[in-house]
Amino acid sequence: MSPLATFIFVLDLAVLATYTIIWRVRLNRRDLDKAIAYVVQALNSPRNDSVSEVVLGHASPLSDHMVKDVASSRGYRFLKEGSRHSNTILRFAPREGKRRKLSLDD
Repeated sequence: MSPLATFIFVLDLAVLATYTIIWRVRLNRRDLDKAIAYVVQALNSPRNDSVSEVVLGHASPLSDHMVKDVASSRGYRFLKEGSRHSNTILRFAPREGKRRKLSLDD
């Protein structure tokens, strides 16, 4: 490998490592209010078939049980746990018999 290619490879690794460290520090310094707001926003924007997905890594410092409690208090039931791109995803659906409010103006 040429010296230029080695330099570019090392530079790419350094940028990736820096990005990962900054992302982790930002998530670890997040307060509970912002984490709960993320969970509520993720619940209110279903991806398909009215199934909402919450990425557990983005809901830090909340644990999976705390996310399930927040969803339950908002009228959602837990469906299953999955993964995408090495992120744990919790899937929720609205409880049967309750209509979900789409906006505050409804």
